[in-house]
Amino acid sequence: MTTRALLADHVKRVVSATKGFGWLGLAWLPVWLAYAVSPLLRLGWPGLQLRFGTFKVRTRSADLYCFANVFHDYDVDALAGALETVEQVVDAGANVGAFSFLVTRLSRRHGHELPVIAIEPEPSNYAFLSEQPFARDLRCLRMAIGAQSGAGRLLRGANSATHQVVLDNGAATGDESVPIVTLESVCTKRTLLKMDIEGGEWSVLAAGLPAQVVALFLECHAGGPSTDPRALINEGRWTPLSADLYGSSTWFWSR
Repeated sequence: MTTRALLADHVKRVVSATKGFGWLGLAWLPVWLAYAVSPLLRLGWPGLQLRFGTFKVRTRSADLYCFANVFHDYDVDALAGALETVEQVVDAGANVGAFSFLVTRLSRRHGHELPVIAIEPEPSNYAFLSEQPFARDLRCLRMAIGAQSGAGRLLRGANSATHQVVLDNGAATGDESVPIVTLESVCTKRTLLKMDIEGGEWSVLAAGLPAQVVALFLECHAGGPSTDPRALINEGRWTPLSADLYGSSTWFWSR
């Protein structure tokens, strides 16, 4: 990936992040400014923690990218509408809680606060998620979603947003060991599911979505068996939302 392409993508996302002002007002200004200069923050001050009132980020990680890009990767109007039809939200691959944060703010604004289950397998991300100012509004679980339950192994990616978990029959130990659960075990009520599990989504989709999942925000990662989730789930309505430089795409689905 060329520096020019990365810079152009960053500028595009900085522009998209201005949508945050429409939902969070001037409270979004320091977040937006920090994201705009985030390449310099990572180079000059990689060990900082920044707190923006109701959430915090680490400059050495992809945290600020995740928070700024919720308005690029997700349709907030569709999310707000879906929240009115469900009884809970499951954030699978929560990282440090950007999507969960947005959900709690939208739920509170519309007067129907919902239980939010935030699932994150990587230990440092999970610890940071659990310490977020808004974590009191979440049920945080250190585990992973998979097509079948069992014991998994954490495979670390290039940055804090790209770790994966694979089934390994219990061979992993310590921080590399992660329990894997199925959607059926957590989606026990009408659920809005967000799933960003770094390639694991393909086997979960192939196994089928539980009937209790009625709305889904899905990140599909490149390198899977298809480039289009409709090849595996052909019911309901799919809407493409965004794509990144690495071939991944974000979709919204509802029954």
